Amino acid sequence: MLGRNRMSRFLRDQYSLGRKANFGYWLPKSGVQIETRIAAVALPHILAADKKRDTVLWPFLFRQWPNWEWGLQGTGDCVSFMVKHRLDVLLAVLIHCMGKRLKVPAQVVQEAIYGFARVERYGRPDYGGPGTYGSAAADAIQRFGVLLRQPYDGHNLTRYSGRRAIEWGRTGVPDELEPFAAEHKVRDRVAVTDGESAGALLQAGYPVDWCGYTSWGVERDADGFARRFASGAHAVTITGVRYGRRPGFWVANTGHGDHVSGPVGPFAMPSVYAQCGSWVDWDRCERVFRAGDCFACSFVEGFPLQAVKDLGTGEYL
Repeated sequence: MLGRNRMSRFLRDQYSLGRKANFGYWLPKSGVQIETRIAAVALPHILAADKKRDTVLWPFLFRQWPNWEWGLQGTGDCVSFMVKHRLDVLLAVLIHCMGKRLKVPAQVVQEAIYGFARVERYGRPDYGGPGTYGSAAADAIQRFGVLLRQPYDGHNLTRYSGRRAIEWGRTGVPDELEPFAAEHKVRDRVAVTDGESAGALLQAGYPVDWCGYTSWGVERDADGFARRFASGAHAVTITGVRYGRRPGFWVANTGHGDHVSGPVGPFAMPSVYAQCGSWVDWDRCERVFRAGDCFACSFVEGFPLQAVKDLGTGEYL
Protein backbone atom coordinates (compact mmCIF):
# COMPACT_ATOMS: atom_id res chain seq x y z
CA MET A 1 0.00 0.00 0.00
CA LEU A 2 1.35 3.44 -0.90
CA GLY A 3 2.25 5.90 1.84
CA ARG A 4 -0.09 8.86 2.21
CA ASN A 5 2.17 11.38 0.43
CA ARG A 6 3.02 9.03 -2.43
CA MET A 7 -0.66 8.08 -2.69
CA SER A 8 -1.67 11.74 -2.97
CA ARG A 9 0.85 12.40 -5.75
CA PHE A 10 -0.12 9.22 -7.57
CA LEU A 11 -3.81 10.04 -7.44
CA ARG A 12 -3.27 13.64 -8.46
CA ASP A 13 -1.41 12.41 -11.52
CA GLN A 14 -3.99 9.74 -12.37
CA TYR A 15 -7.24 11.48 -11.50
CA SER A 16 -8.38 15.05 -11.07
CA LEU A 17 -9.91 14.52 -7.67
CA GLY A 18 -11.80 17.03 -5.57
CA ARG A 19 -14.97 18.99 -6.13
CA LYS A 20 -14.86 18.60 -9.92
CA ALA A 21 -14.91 14.82 -9.48
CA ASN A 22 -18.15 15.05 -7.46
CA PHE A 23 -16.51 13.14 -4.63
CA GLY A 24 -16.47 10.04 -6.81
CA TYR A 25 -20.22 9.85 -7.52
CA TRP A 26 -21.61 10.08 -11.04
CA LEU A 27 -24.71 9.05 -12.93
CA PRO A 28 -25.06 7.69 -16.46
CA LYS A 29 -26.54 10.08 -19.01
CA SER A 30 -29.79 8.13 -18.94
CA GLY A 31 -30.16 8.81 -15.21
CA VAL A 32 -31.27 6.36 -12.56
CA GLN A 33 -34.15 3.99 -13.22
CA ILE A 34 -36.04 3.72 -9.93
CA GLU A 35 -36.83 0.10 -9.17
CA THR A 36 -40.48 -0.78 -8.68
CA ARG A 37 -39.67 -3.15 -5.81
CA ILE A 38 -39.26 -0.46 -3.19
CA ALA A 39 -38.72 -1.24 0.47
CA ALA A 40 -42.27 -0.38 1.50
CA VAL A 41 -43.47 -3.21 -0.74
CA ALA A 42 -40.79 -5.67 0.33
CA LEU A 43 -41.11 -5.09 4.08
CA PRO A 44 -44.80 -5.01 5.08
CA HIS A 45 -44.16 -7.38 7.99
CA ILE A 46 -41.50 -5.05 9.37
CA LEU A 47 -43.62 -1.94 8.95
CA ALA A 48 -46.42 -3.65 10.88
CA ALA A 49 -44.35 -5.64 13.37
CA ASP A 50 -43.40 -2.98 15.86
CA LYS A 51 -43.91 0.62 16.83
CA LYS A 52 -41.43 3.14 15.54
CA ARG A 53 -38.40 3.23 17.82
CA ASP A 54 -34.95 4.75 17.75
CA THR A 55 -32.45 2.25 16.40
CA VAL A 56 -28.70 2.45 15.83
CA LEU A 57 -26.57 -0.21 14.16
CA TRP A 58 -22.97 0.89 14.61
CA PRO A 59 -22.64 -0.94 17.99
CA PHE A 60 -22.73 -4.22 16.06
CA LEU A 61 -19.89 -3.00 13.84
CA PHE A 62 -17.58 -2.23 16.74
CA ARG A 63 -18.50 -5.35 18.69
CA GLN A 64 -17.51 -7.45 15.70
CA TRP A 65 -14.49 -5.38 14.61
CA PRO A 66 -13.35 -3.16 17.52
CA ASN A 67 -10.56 -1.66 15.41
CA TRP A 68 -12.74 -0.82 12.43
CA GLU A 69 -11.49 2.31 10.65
CA TRP A 70 -12.71 4.58 7.91
CA GLY A 71 -9.54 3.99 5.92
CA LEU A 72 -8.17 5.95 2.98
CA GLN A 73 -10.53 6.39 0.05
CA GLY A 74 -7.72 6.30 -2.45
CA THR A 75 -9.74 6.35 -5.68
CA GLY A 76 -11.93 9.30 -4.83
CA ASP A 77 -14.81 6.86 -5.23
CA CYS A 78 -17.39 7.37 -2.50
CA VAL A 79 -19.91 4.82 -3.81
CA SER A 80 -17.81 1.72 -3.24
CA PHE A 81 -16.89 2.98 0.23
CA MET A 82 -20.57 3.61 0.98
CA VAL A 83 -21.45 0.06 -0.02
CA LYS A 84 -18.48 -1.42 1.88
CA HIS A 85 -19.54 0.50 5.00
CA ARG A 86 -23.14 -0.65 4.61
CA LEU A 87 -22.11 -4.28 4.11
CA ASP A 88 -19.67 -4.23 7.03
CA VAL A 89 -22.45 -3.03 9.33
CA LEU A 90 -24.94 -5.50 7.85
CA LEU A 91 -22.55 -8.43 8.25
CA ALA A 92 -21.86 -7.46 11.86
CA VAL A 93 -25.62 -7.40 12.57
CA LEU A 94 -26.20 -10.74 10.88
CA ILE A 95 -23.22 -12.38 12.58
CA HIS A 96 -24.58 -11.24 15.94
CA CYS A 97 -28.15 -12.31 15.20
CA MET A 98 -27.61 -15.43 13.08
CA GLY A 99 -24.33 -16.77 14.43
CA LYS A 100 -22.92 -19.80 12.65
CA ARG A 101 -25.66 -19.81 10.02
CA LEU A 102 -23.95 -16.86 8.34
CA LYS A 103 -20.65 -17.89 6.76
CA VAL A 104 -19.23 -14.45 5.98
CA PRO A 105 -16.67 -13.89 8.73
CA ALA A 106 -14.76 -10.83 7.48
CA GLN A 107 -15.22 -7.30 6.22
CA VAL A 108 -15.72 -6.82 2.50
CA VAL A 109 -13.21 -5.59 -0.09
CA GLN A 110 -14.06 -2.12 -1.32
CA GLU A 111 -11.84 -2.39 -4.41
CA ALA A 112 -13.82 -5.36 -5.75
CA ILE A 113 -17.12 -3.49 -5.45
CA TYR A 114 -15.55 -0.72 -7.52
CA GLY A 115 -14.25 -3.09 -10.18
CA PHE A 116 -17.47 -5.08 -10.49
CA ALA A 117 -19.60 -1.92 -10.72
CA ARG A 118 -17.43 -0.16 -13.31
CA VAL A 119 -16.11 -2.98 -15.50
CA GLU A 120 -17.63 -6.46 -15.15
CA ARG A 121 -21.15 -5.09 -15.03
CA TYR A 122 -20.64 -3.55 -18.49
CA GLY A 123 -18.25 -6.15 -19.91
CA ARG A 124 -15.62 -3.59 -20.93
CA PRO A 125 -12.73 -1.62 -19.42
CA ASP A 126 -13.35 1.87 -18.04
CA TYR A 127 -10.50 4.36 -18.26
CA GLY A 128 -12.58 7.40 -17.35
CA GLY A 129 -12.48 9.43 -14.16
CA PRO A 130 -13.24 7.98 -10.74
CA GLY A 131 -16.67 7.06 -9.46
CA THR A 132 -19.80 5.07 -10.08
CA TYR A 133 -23.40 5.27 -8.86
CA GLY A 134 -25.55 3.56 -6.29
CA SER A 135 -27.67 1.29 -8.44
CA ALA A 136 -24.60 0.09 -10.37
CA ALA A 137 -22.92 -1.00 -7.14
CA ALA A 138 -26.16 -2.50 -5.79
CA ASP A 139 -26.54 -4.55 -8.96
CA ALA A 140 -22.87 -5.55 -9.03
CA ILE A 141 -22.79 -7.08 -5.54
CA GLN A 142 -25.92 -9.07 -6.33
CA ARG A 143 -24.65 -10.33 -9.68
CA PHE A 144 -21.00 -10.91 -8.79
CA GLY A 145 -20.86 -11.00 -4.98
CA VAL A 146 -18.16 -9.62 -2.70
CA LEU A 147 -14.63 -10.53 -1.77
CA LEU A 148 -13.54 -10.58 1.87
CA ARG A 149 -10.60 -8.95 3.61
CA GLN A 150 -8.44 -12.07 3.64
CA PRO A 151 -5.65 -13.67 1.58
CA TYR A 152 -6.55 -15.50 -1.62
CA ASP A 153 -4.15 -17.44 -3.83
CA GLY A 154 -1.70 -14.86 -5.12
CA HIS A 155 -3.71 -11.93 -3.71
CA ASN A 156 -3.42 -10.56 -0.20
CA LEU A 157 -6.56 -8.47 0.27
CA THR A 158 -6.27 -7.96 4.02
CA ARG A 159 -5.64 -4.21 3.61
CA TYR A 160 -7.15 -1.60 1.33
CA SER A 161 -5.04 -0.42 -1.62
CA GLY A 162 -5.87 2.70 -3.59
CA ARG A 163 -3.58 1.55 -6.40
CA ARG A 164 -5.50 -1.75 -6.58
CA ALA A 165 -8.82 0.09 -6.60
CA ILE A 166 -7.74 2.25 -9.53
CA GLU A 167 -6.46 -0.77 -11.45
CA TRP A 168 -9.59 -2.84 -10.83
CA GLY A 169 -11.80 0.16 -11.63
CA ARG A 170 -10.15 0.31 -15.04
CA THR A 171 -9.73 -3.32 -16.06
CA GLY A 172 -11.89 -5.26 -13.61
CA VAL A 173 -11.46 -7.79 -10.83
CA PRO A 174 -8.97 -10.55 -11.74
CA ASP A 175 -10.73 -13.54 -13.25
CA GLU A 176 -9.28 -15.98 -10.72
CA LEU A 177 -10.97 -14.07 -7.87
CA GLU A 178 -14.46 -13.98 -9.31
CA PRO A 179 -15.41 -17.52 -8.14
CA PHE A 180 -14.54 -16.52 -4.56
CA ALA A 181 -16.76 -13.44 -4.81
CA ALA A 182 -19.60 -15.56 -6.19
CA GLU A 183 -19.63 -17.51 -2.92
CA HIS A 184 -20.92 -14.38 -1.17
CA LYS A 185 -23.53 -12.87 -3.43
CA VAL A 186 -26.13 -10.49 -2.07
CA ARG A 187 -29.38 -12.45 -2.01
CA ASP A 188 -31.81 -9.57 -2.30
CA ARG A 189 -31.96 -5.81 -2.66
CA VAL A 190 -34.56 -3.08 -2.55
CA ALA A 191 -34.64 0.56 -3.60
CA VAL A 192 -35.24 2.90 -0.67
CA THR A 193 -37.27 5.86 -1.86
CA ASP A 194 -38.80 7.27 1.34
CA GLY A 195 -37.99 7.78 5.00
CA GLU A 196 -40.61 5.35 6.27
CA SER A 197 -38.98 2.50 4.39
CA ALA A 198 -35.50 3.56 5.49
CA GLY A 199 -36.62 3.64 9.12
CA ALA A 200 -38.24 0.21 8.86
CA LEU A 201 -35.11 -1.27 7.35
CA LEU A 202 -32.92 0.18 10.08
CA GLN A 203 -35.27 -1.15 12.77
CA ALA A 204 -34.97 -4.56 11.12
CA GLY A 205 -31.16 -4.39 11.16
CA TYR A 206 -30.39 -3.25 7.59
CA PRO A 207 -28.32 -0.09 6.95
CA VAL A 208 -29.24 2.07 3.98
CA ASP A 209 -27.46 3.99 1.19
CA TRP A 210 -27.76 7.76 1.02
CA CYS A 211 -26.60 8.49 -2.48
CA GLY A 212 -27.09 11.33 -4.93
CA TYR A 213 -26.84 15.09 -4.66
CA THR A 214 -26.52 15.22 -0.89
CA SER A 215 -25.61 17.57 1.92
CA TRP A 216 -23.76 16.17 4.90
CA GLY A 217 -23.02 17.67 8.27
CA VAL A 218 -19.67 19.19 9.22
CA GLU A 219 -20.80 20.57 12.59
CA ARG A 220 -23.41 19.26 15.05
CA ASP A 221 -25.73 21.06 17.45
CA ALA A 222 -26.35 20.10 21.10
CA ASP A 223 -28.73 17.29 20.03
CA GLY A 224 -26.27 15.80 17.54
CA PHE A 225 -28.03 17.13 14.42
CA ALA A 226 -26.08 18.80 11.66
CA ARG A 227 -26.30 22.58 11.76
CA ARG A 228 -23.65 23.31 9.14
CA PHE A 229 -23.40 21.39 5.88
CA ALA A 230 -21.21 20.68 2.91
CA SER A 231 -22.91 19.52 -0.27
CA GLY A 232 -22.25 17.86 -3.59
CA ALA A 233 -22.77 14.68 -5.60
CA HIS A 234 -21.73 12.16 -2.97
CA ALA A 235 -22.51 8.77 -1.42
CA VAL A 236 -22.68 8.10 2.32
CA THR A 237 -24.26 5.52 4.63
CA ILE A 238 -27.21 5.64 7.03
CA THR A 239 -26.83 3.51 10.15
CA GLY A 240 -29.36 4.95 12.60
CA VAL A 241 -32.88 6.39 12.85
CA ARG A 242 -34.52 8.68 15.41
CA TYR A 243 -38.23 9.45 15.75
CA GLY A 244 -39.94 11.58 18.41
CA ARG A 245 -39.85 15.37 18.48
CA ARG A 246 -37.09 15.64 15.88
CA PRO A 247 -36.92 12.67 13.52
CA GLY A 248 -33.82 12.04 11.47
CA PHE A 249 -31.13 9.63 10.37
CA TRP A 250 -27.49 9.14 11.33
CA VAL A 251 -25.59 9.89 8.12
CA ALA A 252 -22.05 8.50 8.28
CA ASN A 253 -19.76 10.13 5.75
CA THR A 254 -17.49 7.95 3.67
CA GLY A 255 -14.25 9.05 5.24
CA HIS A 256 -12.96 11.35 2.52
CA GLY A 257 -11.59 13.79 5.12
CA ASP A 258 -14.42 15.85 6.59
CA HIS A 259 -14.27 15.51 10.37
CA VAL A 260 -17.42 16.63 12.15
CA SER A 261 -17.41 18.53 15.44
CA GLY A 262 -19.98 18.81 18.21
CA PRO A 263 -21.98 16.41 20.44
CA VAL A 264 -23.52 13.24 19.01
CA GLY A 265 -26.75 13.38 21.01
CA PRO A 266 -27.97 10.72 23.46
CA PHE A 267 -26.28 7.80 21.67
CA ALA A 268 -22.87 6.49 22.62
CA MET A 269 -20.38 5.82 19.85
CA PRO A 270 -16.61 5.53 19.42
CA SER A 271 -14.87 8.81 18.61
CA VAL A 272 -13.57 7.42 15.33
CA TYR A 273 -17.19 6.98 14.19
CA ALA A 274 -18.36 10.34 15.50
CA GLN A 275 -15.70 12.14 13.47
CA CYS A 276 -17.41 11.40 10.16
CA GLY A 277 -21.14 11.66 10.81
CA SER A 278 -24.13 13.54 12.16
CA TRP A 279 -27.86 13.23 12.59
CA VAL A 280 -29.66 14.80 9.62
CA ASP A 281 -33.28 15.92 9.71
CA TRP A 282 -35.86 13.61 8.15
CA ASP A 283 -37.07 15.97 5.41
CA ARG A 284 -33.57 16.62 4.12
CA CYS A 285 -32.96 12.87 3.88
CA GLU A 286 -36.29 12.30 2.12
CA ARG A 287 -35.18 14.49 -0.79
CA VAL A 288 -32.20 12.23 -1.41
CA PHE A 289 -34.25 9.02 -1.08
CA ARG A 290 -36.76 10.30 -3.65
CA ALA A 291 -33.99 10.76 -6.22
CA GLY A 292 -33.94 6.96 -6.56
CA ASP A 293 -30.31 5.88 -6.10
CA CYS A 294 -30.44 4.55 -2.51
CA PHE A 295 -30.55 0.83 -1.71
CA ALA A 296 -30.47 -1.78 1.02
CA CYS A 297 -29.64 -5.45 0.67
CA SER A 298 -29.48 -8.75 2.53
CA PHE A 299 -27.22 -11.80 2.54
CA VAL A 300 -30.17 -14.00 3.50
CA GLU A 301 -33.48 -14.63 1.76
CA GLY A 302 -35.69 -11.58 2.05
CA PHE A 303 -35.31 -9.16 4.94
CA PRO A 304 -36.14 -11.02 8.15
CA LEU A 305 -36.43 -8.90 11.26
CA GLN A 306 -33.18 -9.10 13.25
CA ALA A 307 -32.93 -8.82 17.05
CA VAL A 308 -31.62 -5.27 17.33
CA LYS A 309 -33.79 -3.88 20.13
CA ASP A 310 -31.20 -4.46 22.82
CA LEU A 311 -28.72 -2.21 21.04
CA GLY A 312 -31.16 0.63 20.48
CA THR A 313 -29.19 3.09 22.62
CA GLY A 314 -25.73 1.68 22.00
CA GLU A 315 -25.21 0.49 25.57
CA TYR A 316 -22.77 -2.20 24.44
CA LEU A 317 -20.24 0.52 23.80
